Amino acid sequence: MVFSTIILGWLGILIFLIIIFMLQRMIKSKEYAFLHFLMAIMYSLWLPLPIILFFMIDSDVLLVGTVFGSVYLIFLVIGMVLQTGHLAFIIKHNENGAITDSHRNYMMAT
Repeated sequence: MVFSTIILGWLGILIFLIIIFMLQRMIKSKEYAFLHFLMAIMYSLWLPLPIILFFMIDSDVLLVGTVFGSVYLIFLVIGMVLQTGHLAFIIKHNENGAITDSHRNYMMAT
């Protein structure tokens, strides 16, 4: 279990590095949905880390950190998936131009 968590953690770091080095290129080609999808995968790969850390060290103080860390990562994954769906919806249903650039920019700023 610990070995698989280490592998998942390093895969998440690898995706993080891919995002860092490819960010400007993805922004130029307006690949916002793919960027959010990559972040959702990265955060989901990090989900077992607080739980495994708690079981390895077994401290009462880490119980609070495990709960808040897990909830935080779950919220991040849910948020990234919702943003990916929203961006994909905008792209798919905007043939007539009803969704303006200001609405899309507002979503990205939020």
